[in-house]
Amino acid sequence: MLVYNPITFNLGAVISCPSGNRLGNFVEIAFLPRTDSRPNRPRWDMVNWGVVMENGWTRLSASDAVAKTTIPLSVGFLDWNYWLSQANHIFKHLGISSNFEDYVLLDYVRFCLQILPTTAALPKGFLFLCPPEDFRIGFSSFKWPECPAYWSLDPFGANPRSWKDAASLGFPSLRLSADVFGRSWDASVYAGICQFHQAKGFDPDSQDVALHLGHLLYELSSETHIPFAHIHDRNSCVTCDGDERARVMTEAGSENGSESSQSNHGE
Repeated sequence: MLVYNPITFNLGAVISCPSGNRLGNFVEIAFLPRTDSRPNRPRWDMVNWGVVMENGWTRLSASDAVAKTTIPLSVGFLDWNYWLSQANHIFKHLGISSNFEDYVLLDYVRFCLQILPTTAALPKGFLFLCPPEDFRIGFSSFKWPECPAYWSLDPFGANPRSWKDAASLGFPSLRLSADVFGRSWDASVYAGICQFHQAKGFDPDSQDVALHLGHLLYELSSETHIPFAHIHDRNSCVTCDGDERARVMTEAGSENGSESSQSNHGE
């Protein structure tokens, strides 16, 4: 059974991520609304691996999948300068005046499908990976789809095997995880930006600089009731390292002996 963590990652959003807090619910404070500029198209990070089928699914032979062991899918965002041009405006509006390094800009997510070791004889079958766009649930929102992958003995993907059936045939179990990377800056950086904007004749507590540069404008999540992901899986963790990249990791395991829901693909 694949256990799906219901976390949605909103790239380009800014979340409150207290330093050292590894478990809990993390709140999105600001986001970029839908515009003509969109995140990079998600893609499976495979070079010379797999065959893309007409229906968008990617086929790997079982032996190739086991040899690769981990298959990532990546999607990145646009430009963190959009945030820096108006961060002081957002902080001012929300009354935030300290602990700036606790606010993280999400700009990259990597989903990983891991093929777990097995001692069973590997059948001559195939692993099918869902179309990368199945990870997208909104303009810049991504999460694991209900059926990210399945095993099949058929080269065209007919008769997808349930996880219980696949295990009985000797196919390995799968583990899903997601790593999200972001950026945070301390008070000295935001103070320097404030002084620079003032020196250029702009009000640092407004979005005038962003408008002048033609940047996308952030909106407050509290005004549109768009929460960040609620992290409640016991294997979830968050690390935030000040000026360095912050990493949010969630993981969900798989177990033999139970079937997973494979909507639109049958069993």
